[in-house]
Amino acid sequence: MTAGRVRIEAGFVLLVSVLVYLDKGGLLWVALASAFLHELGHFLALMLLGGLVSGVVLSAGGICMEQAPLPRLGYGREFCAVLMGPLMSLLFALLFSRARGMIYLSLAGMCLIQGLFNLLPVTGLDGGRLLSIFLESRGFAHTGRILSILSAVWLTALTALGAGLLWETGGNASLLLAAAYAAGAGLQGKKDGAYVRKNGPVFDRGA
Repeated sequence: MTAGRVRIEAGFVLLVSVLVYLDKGGLLWVALASAFLHELGHFLALMLLGGLVSGVVLSAGGICMEQAPLPRLGYGREFCAVLMGPLMSLLFALLFSRARGMIYLSLAGMCLIQGLFNLLPVTGLDGGRLLSIFLESRGFAHTGRILSILSAVWLTALTALGAGLLWETGGNASLLLAAAYAAGAGLQGKKDGAYVRKNGPVFDRGA
């Protein structure tokens, strides 16, 4: 389904439906608000740095903000645009932590988690994009292979920790869900060619 520059894929609708069903604590809307603030960071950075957003795609892999083919950003500005998403999340985590009320504390925690999680050097997350930009700008060969290895290591670690948490708590699958999300974002990123610098980068596929 397409509405203007926003394209909503069936996988996104299915993902939200599952999350609504599983969300027993009413935190889904907090997570969506946190995701909006994260994307706002990317968007504002793109506008300030001279980039143009051609569209937004909502899929099972998350939210993808696509840059128009022209004008293209250089490595430095692209790095800043990608980094601004996690920085915005961490900034709001700090601001919300100083406010009173459980809703603000929930938002602070969610923004903190989202900011740190997206900095992981995993394909499809902001951290993976930042590492890819850095390596490409320094002329490193086999950037994709390096990132694939790091992604595999981190996803294995998250899965192992998630399985341990699930076993110890008897029902907390949050880390396993995070690992599954990161894996799905990575697969979607490879499918979209997020690291092929043809028509400009895909800036975000963060939660």
